Amino acid sequence: MSSNNNSATVNVDELLEALKAKWPSTIVARSEFGHFSGGLISPKTCANADALGTGPAGRITASGKVAYPLESALEFLRGRLKPSTKDTAPAQEAAAKERARRKEAAHV
Repeated sequence: MSSNNNSATVNVDELLEALKAKWPSTIVARSEFGHFSGGLISPKTCANADALGTGPAGRITASGKVAYPLESALEFLRGRLKPSTKDTAPAQEAAAKERARRKEAAHV
């Protein structure tokens, strides 16, 4: 039986506030953007967006490295987050049942 609640949605504002509270600095180095975003946005994506003029606002550089103010990095991330409309629970449940069936058949 699945404990998935299909009506539950991710509150992006709460997610970003939690991220902000845990991030240890007032800036986000471009090289750390992957870590900052939980692996969702790569540093290369930021570099490409910067080249197009659509990257996080307020870019700063030091010793050849690029960083962004925390608030700008959060807004950049906010602009790319989209709630998933796909419910994977039924597929995961079916796969688990199939694995159990195969395991049982192997022991017979």
